[in-house]
Amino acid sequence: SQSQQMRLVTFSLDEQIRRVIVAIQPQWSARNIRFKLNLKTVRLLADQDQLNQVWTNILGNSIKFSKDGGVINVSIKQDIKSVTVRISDTGIGISLEDQKRIFERFFKADRSHSRKYGGSGMGLAIVKQIVSLHEGDIRVESEPGQGTTVIVTLPITTPPD
Repeated sequence: SQSQQMRLVTFSLDEQIRRVIVAIQPQWSARNIRFKLNLKTVRLLADQDQLNQVWTNILGNSIKFSKDGGVINVSIKQDIKSVTVRISDTGIGISLEDQKRIFERFFKADRSHSRKYGGSGMGLAIVKQIVSLHEGDIRVESEPGQGTTVIVTLPITTPPD
């Protein structure tokens, strides 16, 4: 719902992503999925709970659609105006036509597997809304059979003194 108020706090983005990965360990360790992290230290003024949901959702999808024994790369890059988080998996990938629609509510890219993978099709719609509320941007790069990279760019707002 768009009515929820944003509660802005300054926190460590790299630490938040590490904590999310630890929190969802049962999902990845059961399938022998490994993480390669390249997380620069970044402090960000944002809604910590909402961004927590963003990383939980994107990482959950990366795990869900990865092969057993796969690798998920997570990196943070920062420039003067923004921070970019890239989450790449080596999973089933998303067709070009579906890439245009994955942020729609209830859309499921892989309908043939939707019983196998479960989910409501709401996750990325919610993620996109949260990223938009933060005046950020989210996009996806994917090739069927090769994996998917989700790229989230958030503005860096320096907290007022």
